[in-house]
Amino acid sequence: MRLYLVACIFLLFTSLARAEEDAETIEVEGEETDTKDEGVCLSKENCAASPAEDGEAGSEKSGDKYTQEKQDGEDKEEEQKPKKGEEERHLVRVEVLQEGKFCDRVMASNDDAVTVHLRGKKASDGSEFITTYKEDGSEGVSVAFRMGVGDSIKGLELGIIGMCIAEKRRFTVPASLVRNGRDGFEGDLIPRGEDLIFEVELLGAVPNYQKGMGNMFKVMDLNKDGVIQREEMYDSIVGDESLIPRGCELADELTDEQMTKQDYDKDGVIQWKEFHLPKWDDM
Repeated sequence: MRLYLVACIFLLFTSLARAEEDAETIEVEGEETDTKDEGVCLSKENCAASPAEDGEAGSEKSGDKYTQEKQDGEDKEEEQKPKKGEEERHLVRVEVLQEGKFCDRVMASNDDAVTVHLRGKKASDGSEFITTYKEDGSEGVSVAFRMGVGDSIKGLELGIIGMCIAEKRRFTVPASLVRNGRDGFEGDLIPRGEDLIFEVELLGAVPNYQKGMGNMFKVMDLNKDGVIQREEMYDSIVGDESLIPRGCELADELTDEQMTKQDYDKDGVIQWKEFHLPKWDDM
């Protein structure tokens, strides 16, 4: 009987001890939960970024956004900046008379050689000074020239930029852009010093492979007097004498040939307007 009582007392104390341990375990787990809720990181896996880290990440994102916006702004500004040779394009007043076609494949640029039909009139009185049309209004012989190298009138070229095949435009060229021109656009053929009106139809446009070459007139005009003399032509043909030695008969023959071909007014020198090798129109 005594042994039975001792066993019951032992079991009772054991049960009480286990109940006390369970209560302590529950209390500790509660504390851990509260601690985690307060934002204290116990591990990288189950802990979100701290407020400081969030701030740094936000700052980095803000900086990246500012840098990207700045770059986008610079790119847009570069796109809007006029290309070389097109800085005065805004001075030409353009009116589209007929929409063109194949604009996704062909659009005239300042680096092209173009073929056009055109009619030119004085803005002051409407008198016609150039045309590729016949008296009955039908098409005559078209005109072809290289853009951006001084072949035609500067304002005429600026008005043609952006045209598509079969497009017709009318544009008014201010007197300040009635400059340059040779062959069919030289001298008195084009009225100078006054506003002009051109009506143009684009027939074709192909890359001008001479564009981008050096200004040969400036290279050959050694004394910078604005004309090319026979001696300067001779020096340019001989060069470093690797192909044609100075003093040989061929050098004189080639020099005389070029002077004869390009000296249209036979004054003994080649003027800028007479020069037909690659050049720019900045003279």
